Amino acid sequence: MKVITKIFISVVGIYSSQLLAAPEWEQKNYSGGAYVCHKQTLFKSKWWAGSYNEPDPNGPTASNQQGWGTHPWLPILDSNECISGHSNKAPLAIAGDDFHVLSSFKEEVVVTLDGSASYDPDGDSLKYRWRQTSGPTIKFNSGQYWKKATFNLPVLSKDTEFRFSLTVNDGVYSSVDEVIVLGLKGESENHAPVADAGPSQTIQSPNDRVILDGSMSTDADMDSLTYLWQQKSGPSVTIQDAYLAQAQFVLPELTNDTEFVFQLTVSDGQEAATDITLVQGKAVLPPKLPGSIVIDIDTNNSGLKPSDKYQLVLVSRLSGERFSYQLNAENGLTLDNLNLGEYQVWVEFEGNYQPVALPTVITLSNDQPYELSFAVKPSVDLDQLSIIDGLKINTVVDRSGPQWLDT
Repeated sequence: MKVITKIFISVVGIYSSQLLAAPEWEQKNYSGGAYVCHKQTLFKSKWWAGSYNEPDPNGPTASNQQGWGTHPWLPILDSNECISGHSNKAPLAIAGDDFHVLSSFKEEVVVTLDGSASYDPDGDSLKYRWRQTSGPTIKFNSGQYWKKATFNLPVLSKDTEFRFSLTVNDGVYSSVDEVIVLGLKGESENHAPVADAGPSQTIQSPNDRVILDGSMSTDADMDSLTYLWQQKSGPSVTIQDAYLAQAQFVLPELTNDTEFVFQLTVSDGQEAATDITLVQGKAVLPPKLPGSIVIDIDTNNSGLKPSDKYQLVLVSRLSGERFSYQLNAENGLTLDNLNLGEYQVWVEFEGNYQPVALPTVITLSNDQPYELSFAVKPSVDLDQLSIIDGLKINTVVDRSGPQWLDT
């Protein structure tokens, strides 16, 4: 008689629910290490595998056994730690499309590598690392361990290829992608600068500081400029700060009006440009001495031409001494070395012009020179006048031989 006995086998296992799913183990080099699983009869082993590590088939099957924390054996029926549906998925590195950059012929250009399109299917946080794999060596400015990295493209004498790899890691797996940056030789065309020596100037001599200003000179390429000031004509002067945008010189005393010509040369290191400016130095003014008269005629709105002539006559009321001067309407006059006292003044013009508020009496002293200014207006013949601008004339002067009477 056969007796059939039912045997019930209860398998009890303890496993850690904190372990992540892992792929089946196979003998290979797990660079950097990885969690892997290995199946034997009733249990699966899960452990951290390095280079060619194999699971220990005699490892612990319960938490109270030695080695449980490093090489646990998990019961197949009760554990989902090694089920493929719960395994970690590798991230995907995306270093971006290959691209080209035009280099500058005079300075470095900042280039950005962008790996922000990289992702992890499990939504795990990623770590990034950029490496240069070929081309002239560059140095990363920033972001070598982030999504975006930057570096300076050097000045290139020819088109040059640079290769970079991007590695992303989710803590378990890594992914690598590559991007090619083609650096193109920069344009070497240079634009000449524009020199501006400033406007012409009229300066009264003497003057201790006449400014030559070339600061409005420009360069379309924004290149730094050098400056050189040179004198081209006129009595020789010493130019101070001749190598700066603004230079200066001392204008000496001039006995005659004199023209000075200066040339400015600016250079951007490759090309140069020039410009000139004129400085008109005015003769030194005659001194205003006590016992002198300064004459200034105002021809505004008078109808007088600069070439019109007039006669200035002074008669001393003390000595009767007479002074007569033939002048043009555009000229002033300084009379000095006159005796102190009172003088009667008369002005006669050609072409029937009369002075305003003249004749008059002026008094000269040692205190200061007398400045006589007057305007003129068209008029009829003086012989037909008895009143000039409200001033009654008792006797009109005979031009052929003037006699002076009080008014």
